[in-house]
Amino acid sequence: MSGRNCYPRPDFQRETWLSLNGQWQFAFDDENRGLDAHWELQPEKFNLRIQVPFCYQCSQSGIGDSAYHPYVWYRTEFTVPQSFFAEEGQRVLLRFGAVDWACELWLNGCRIGSHTGGYAPFDIDITSALSAHGEKQTLVLRVTDTDRCDHPRGKQTWLRKPDRCWYTPVSGIWQSVWLESVPPQHIRFFAMIPRLSDSALSCALTLSSPPTADCTLYMEISFSGRVVQSLSLRISQAYTEFAVPIHAEDSVDEIHYWSPEHPNLYDVHLRLQQQSLSDNVLTYFGMRSIETKNGCVLLNHRPFYQRLLLNQGYYDGGLLTAVNDDDYRADLQMIRDMGFNGIRMHQKMEDPLLYYWADRLGLVVWAELPSCYTFSQEAMAHTVRLATDFIRRDINHPSIICWVPFNESWGVRNIYDHDGQQQFALSLYHWIKAQDPSRLVSTNDGWEQVTSDLCCIHDYAADGNALTVKWDDFDRLLASDAAGRMLYANGFRYEGQPLILSEFGGIAYKACFSEEDWGYSQRETTQEAFLYRFRSLMQYIVAHPAIQGFCYTQFTDVMQETNGLAFMDRTLKISADIIRGILSPGEESK
Repeated sequence: MSGRNCYPRPDFQRETWLSLNGQWQFAFDDENRGLDAHWELQPEKFNLRIQVPFCYQCSQSGIGDSAYHPYVWYRTEFTVPQSFFAEEGQRVLLRFGAVDWACELWLNGCRIGSHTGGYAPFDIDITSALSAHGEKQTLVLRVTDTDRCDHPRGKQTWLRKPDRCWYTPVSGIWQSVWLESVPPQHIRFFAMIPRLSDSALSCALTLSSPPTADCTLYMEISFSGRVVQSLSLRISQAYTEFAVPIHAEDSVDEIHYWSPEHPNLYDVHLRLQQQSLSDNVLTYFGMRSIETKNGCVLLNHRPFYQRLLLNQGYYDGGLLTAVNDDDYRADLQMIRDMGFNGIRMHQKMEDPLLYYWADRLGLVVWAELPSCYTFSQEAMAHTVRLATDFIRRDINHPSIICWVPFNESWGVRNIYDHDGQQQFALSLYHWIKAQDPSRLVSTNDGWEQVTSDLCCIHDYAADGNALTVKWDDFDRLLASDAAGRMLYANGFRYEGQPLILSEFGGIAYKACFSEEDWGYSQRETTQEAFLYRFRSLMQYIVAHPAIQGFCYTQFTDVMQETNGLAFMDRTLKISADIIRGILSPGEESK
């Protein structure tokens, strides 16, 4: 078994579902003949086997071919359980966590839909294309994935091999596939934004279609098994906004706020009732706020110093896909044990399981869009759509406190003085704020910044002494550069935002390096040399009065990039206790 068979959306869960992960048939189509030759009707063309949800490039797929194959095909058979039709009129949804890049789908020889976008989820109602109950159903996908740079790629190289800090690309299905049973009228999206100022929860309900008969939403909110609020609401439109008061349980402790120290979560049961059919969804939220004031970041109205670790989200054997469902929890627990209180999920819209465990364990997350690497009308359209899909899927996770649409001017390489690129970055900042006013936005993280909620600087100085040379003259730094690129784009300047050193360190460390190994500045082969540099960086940063948080590069090595605190297999190079002791002196034994 692949180890990827738990419910793929634990933050938005239905009871009646079926995992389609496992072994599928597979075929390469390098000459692009399959579409015209109707491979969807020719099972003999599928001469390989692949383990879904792993891409063909990784070893866990059972194929492990990293060569460039722009067209691939998948085929599987399944039987829909009788329980899916326990109520008359039930519909069957086919759901994909992510398929990179574009796909077309056939069920039992009939084309049922398509999707474009390598990181976002999608679903298709397949009810009308199903054969009779109890019969085998045949699903076929054709996937196209090229090396174009006007698609959001993130850390997937567009070259033929990994290069610098870009890694083996991922094609095809790389997140879970499953079936779900829903009534004709069901919940498509449900957004919850906490309002600490007036002890309320703002909710936005989106249905699959406008109600054609009496329709009622029942909502029950509980904390630690105790019901704290319930309501019923008549629904007459496909989209409805409403607010729910979340009362304090006593006059001292107030509401149970979510924070890394106390990751309190409220459970939510939603039931949409229309005539005899009901759609039941289990979800949750955390009461928390994130804002900036007087140069500080405030979590729940209190100063919050962020100790973040940059996470590339590449897994040994699985590339973008964790080998086991529990790997997400294990990674975050390891990061907590090292003394970090959050992660910057770098250049990846991650599997929902990671955000779920961040909510549960208590780690804040910076959620970052994968970058395009050209600037064009096509690239802008893809980026806006990805930002929308990202926010729509993950808006309810209390762990996510910041959206990062751009990193180091990737995809907007001339933003310093290019009006169109500046306007696009500004428009995306405001678009994200319109979609989700409850979080911070770091618009172009690292340098050449425009309007943003934070001042985020990247500086891979070798050690604390090198930082001192630049950062002691703080006014000069803010007016110019930290790493050879101006901190602000032409026409923009620092306006008192909280300052985060959002990338630094990157110390390459292992006992023996190969020619391909890559890292920032000098490579270290002894623990003593690594710890000297790591400690000197941390001591300077934590003592600097203007720095309100940091993000160290990085959690693990990834392929040729050797600057992780752990190897790619998650074996720590330095014990968690030592790292914790440097980050938070006196807490080594905790």
